[in-house]
Amino acid sequence: MTIKSLIKPPIHPKMHCDESPVGYLIRIAYLNKYNSFQWLMEANTGKRKIGLDSIYKYIEHTNWCGESTKNGGILIDIQGCNSTHLLTYLRYCPLCIHEQGYWSVTWHLQVSTVCTKHKITLVDRCVDCGEYIKYTEVGHALCKCMPGLSLTENTEPCSKELLYLQRFIEGGKIEKNKGLLINNDHDLTLKCRSSLLRMFARYIPE
Repeated sequence: MTIKSLIKPPIHPKMHCDESPVGYLIRIAYLNKYNSFQWLMEANTGKRKIGLDSIYKYIEHTNWCGESTKNGGILIDIQGCNSTHLLTYLRYCPLCIHEQGYWSVTWHLQVSTVCTKHKITLVDRCVDCGEYIKYTEVGHALCKCMPGLSLTENTEPCSKELLYLQRFIEGGKIEKNKGLLINNDHDLTLKCRSSLLRMFARYIPE
């Protein structure tokens, strides 16, 4: 498939440096009252599945999206993670959705389970219907059954251990008196960090 730039809609805010590529397109579609974000992709008028890597390339080839795809950081790093590391449904922090109005790119990762800002466990099901929320079936802040994602009341505080793991995933530093297995000055890629946690998770009883 030939990658072209996105079609420029009337309302086109810049992409945040830590924003989900999928979430960004859904946010634009929502603001412009489009039924689907696929309308923004000129070369993809069919109904075949679009991968995260393809969406990222569309954004990278579009100059009106801003500089977030060119400056490095976790948005760049997540390109190195193949589908085995990524979720096929939305996992999110309802407080972040309420406060900042966009989805974080780290929520794509299977190993991401908590929000380091609000110190709560991420939500991965619609609070109304109880179903997993697929990216293709969600609006900017709504499940297909219509309750707002930011209206979740049953948020749960996360443990310190999960908070430290999430900081490790996101490349943050952890206090050195916490018995670290890996030094804060490591140069592990996001894919390596995700692979390590996925490997350790196999030995944790469900």
